[in-house]
Amino acid sequence: MAHALARARQGRYLPARLAAFFADATVGPVLNAHTKEVRRKSTIDRELEVAELAPGRARSALPDGG
Repeated sequence: MAHALARARQGRYLPARLAAFFADATVGPVLNAHTKEVRRKSTIDRELEVAELAPGRARSALPDGG
């Protein structure tokens, strides 16, 4: 916000014009995940699941006595 206001001052926007803008502006959080980030997270989750299962599968595949 400070950066935006500094840029507005440099751009010589009139204080009254800025005040009018902010009088009607709505500020709120935006929660957004990029689709690639979501895919990466789900891929990592699956890889961790496979890694947890892999040691048990390797042991069960050994012949008796091995």
